[in-house]
Amino acid sequence: MTQLANIIKERRTVRDFTSQPIDMDSLINLLDQAAWAPNHGHREPWQFKLFVEGAKQTLLNEIVKSYQRIGITKEYTEEQLIKYKKVMDDFFLNTPAHLLIYMKKQDTQKVWEEDFLATAAFIQNFQLLAWEQGLGMVWKTNPYIYDPEFCDSIGLAEDEKIVGVLHIGYPKKVPKAKERTPIREKMEVVGG
Repeated sequence: MTQLANIIKERRTVRDFTSQPIDMDSLINLLDQAAWAPNHGHREPWQFKLFVEGAKQTLLNEIVKSYQRIGITKEYTEEQLIKYKKVMDDFFLNTPAHLLIYMKKQDTQKVWEEDFLATAAFIQNFQLLAWEQGLGMVWKTNPYIYDPEFCDSIGLAEDEKIVGVLHIGYPKKVPKAKERTPIREKMEVVGG
């Protein structure tokens, strides 16, 4: 198996990080390398907001407000709210970096889908490159990314769409691999 195949196979979604800080120059270098993702018309649709240090609290505050606004926490008891707040605080404030990835919305479905898929390819490139350097992450698409008020509060325009948020750090624990379905079970060979 090639080195790339091993990295693809070994990469895991990581949700538990050490407190070791991430070198910003190294992170930016990985993002520069990930930008070699395929993208139609060389549009490079991906854009970013990186939340580190004190800005992590700002991001967390806006997410909590969004969840209150859209009713995620509406049915929680006081005890559940306290537990929820602690879990959120621990995760957001102890994770070294939160990378919000967004793109411009497009007028035609074809261009919108091309740009969305190119941004997803960029994210996968970044995940693999980061894994090779010992960094783990989880790619989240939680309900707040669909909340226009949340988007406005973090400085996105109406014509910008969040593709996901990557929570990034050095893994405290690497999860075990989950089996994959053999491709032959998912493929119909036509004409051969």
